Amino acid sequence: SAFRKVFSRRRVLAGAALALGGLWTYDTLWMHERFNRSCRSVYAAAYTLYQYKYVLDRHPEQLNEVNDRVAEIWFNTCCKNGGLYIKLGQGIATMNHVLPPEYLNRFSNLWDKAPSVGFDEVRKVIETDFGRPLEEVYSEFDPEPVASASVAQVHRARLADGTPVAVKIQKPAIEAQMAWDLGIYRGLVYAFEKLFDLPLYWTVDYTCKHLEMEANFFLEAVNTVQAKSDLERYLSDVYVPRIYPDVLSRHVVTMEWIDGIKISEPEALQAAGFNVRDVIYKMVEAFSHQIFVSGFVHVDPHPGNVLARKRDGRTEIVVLDHGLCVRESETFRVEYCRLWRAMLLMDIATLKDVCESWGIKDYELFASIQLFRPFRKNMQAVHLEKFVPHEAAKAQIRAKARIKMMLEHTARIPKELLLIGRCMNIMRFNNKRMGTVVNRIAVMAEKASEGLRFARSNTLLGGGHGGLLSLWDRAVYRVNLWLLSMVFQLTQAKAYASQLLGYSGVGFEEMMEKNALGVARSKLGLG
Repeated sequence: SAFRKVFSRRRVLAGAALALGGLWTYDTLWMHERFNRSCRSVYAAAYTLYQYKYVLDRHPEQLNEVNDRVAEIWFNTCCKNGGLYIKLGQGIATMNHVLPPEYLNRFSNLWDKAPSVGFDEVRKVIETDFGRPLEEVYSEFDPEPVASASVAQVHRARLADGTPVAVKIQKPAIEAQMAWDLGIYRGLVYAFEKLFDLPLYWTVDYTCKHLEMEANFFLEAVNTVQAKSDLERYLSDVYVPRIYPDVLSRHVVTMEWIDGIKISEPEALQAAGFNVRDVIYKMVEAFSHQIFVSGFVHVDPHPGNVLARKRDGRTEIVVLDHGLCVRESETFRVEYCRLWRAMLLMDIATLKDVCESWGIKDYELFASIQLFRPFRKNMQAVHLEKFVPHEAAKAQIRAKARIKMMLEHTARIPKELLLIGRCMNIMRFNNKRMGTVVNRIAVMAEKASEGLRFARSNTLLGGGHGGLLSLWDRAVYRVNLWLLSMVFQLTQAKAYASQLLGYSGVGFEEMMEKNALGVARSKLGLG
C-alpha cells in the first residue's frame, strides 16, 4: 500500500541519517575528523568547478563575484580543517601578485588563525615520546603556547639545569590527518588536470614528499644543524638556534630560546631601535645565500619564522622552523645562478640554453616570472591593456594553450623550482608588506654572481671563462645592478613624494608586479 511505501522510505531515510550521524561522531571523536575534513575539501573543489566552469562560462561579467564566492568557501575550509590547510591558505595569502584581490582580502587574515591544542594533549605527546613524566623532562613548562602554526605549536620551558628553551610540539592530529589530506590533494590535482586539460599532476609527488618530511622532527633537527652551519659560516648577522639532541623525538624538538621581534612588526622594530631596511635586507640576503650559494634552502620564510634581535650592539636576524627545506642538486644551483646572470646581462643565448635544458620553451615569460618584472630581449616596455571580464572565455582558451606549450616537457623541469619559487615569493611578500624597503632583485642578483664563484665543477658553467665571469661581463653586470638600484631609488622616492602630497604612491614591488602581470597577459594572450 501507499502507506507502507511511505513508511518504508522514511525508515530508509532515518537509517541513513542515523548511520551518517554515527559516522560523523566516530570520525570527530576518534579519527581526528579525517573523513569530515576530506568531505569539506571535495565539496569546496566541486563548488569551485561549478563556479568557474559553469557560472563563469554563462555569465563572464560576474568574474569578481565568482572570485569572491570561491575565495570565501576555500577560506572557510582552511579555517575549519586547520593543519596543512592553514599552510595552504597562508601560501595563497602571499600570492598577491597573481591572484585576484577577492582572494587576498580574505586570506590575508589567515596568519593568526592556526588553532592551538590544549595542555593535556601537549603533555600526552611529550610523555608518550620520552616515556617519562613531563616534569622529569623539563623543570618548568609554560602550559600556554607562545606561537601556533599549521603543524606544531611552541611552548616556553626550562631544562633540568635551568636553561631556557623553546619546545616545539607537533599537534596530535597532524600525523593521522596527513595521509588523508595528501590523498585528497592528489585526487583534486588529478581531477583539475583532467577537467581543465592542464599539466598539474607532475608537481604532486615532490610537494607531498616534502610536506611529509616536515612532520618528522628528527629531520627538522638535521635541517637545523645544516642551516646553522651554512648560514653562520658566511653571514655574521644571521643566527640559527641550537638544537638540544637529548630532548628530541619524532614529535618534539627542543631548541635554544631566543628573544626577538617578528620582522612583520615595523612599529615594534622601530621602537626597539632597529632599522627596518637593515632587517629586511639581511632577511633577503640570508635566503638568497641559501638559494644561490649553499644550495640548502629554507622554503617557508614567512614572517613568524624570522626574528630580529640586537647582539653586541648590531642587528641580527634569527631563522626559525627548518621543517620545510630543499636540498638543491649542484647542477640546478649552478644553472639557476647562470639563469639570473643571463637575465641581468641580457645574455639571451645562455638564458635560452638553460630554459631549453629544463624543457621550458618560452624563456621570456619564464624570466619575467622569476624577476616579477618585464623581461624582453628587445627591452621594450610592456603595453598594459585593461582586461575586460566578458572576454574571459576567449582569454582562458589562449592562456591554456600558452601554458600547455610552456609546460610541454614537465619531466625535464627541475622539481626544486616548485619550492624555491615559494621561498622567493614569500621573500617578495615580506619586503612588500614592510613598504618595499629593499631592492630584492639586486640582492638576489649579487648572490647569483657569488654563487657562480662557488661552483664545484667549472664544466657546469659552460663557455670558456673557466667558471669565472669575464672582466667585460663583470662590468656590464655591475652597470645593470647600478641601473636597477637607480630605478629602485627613483621609484621609492616618487612613491614617498606622492604619499606626502596625499596621493596613492606605487612602490618598487608593486610596480614590478603590475609590469609582470602585463607581460603575462601579453604573452598568454590576455591583453
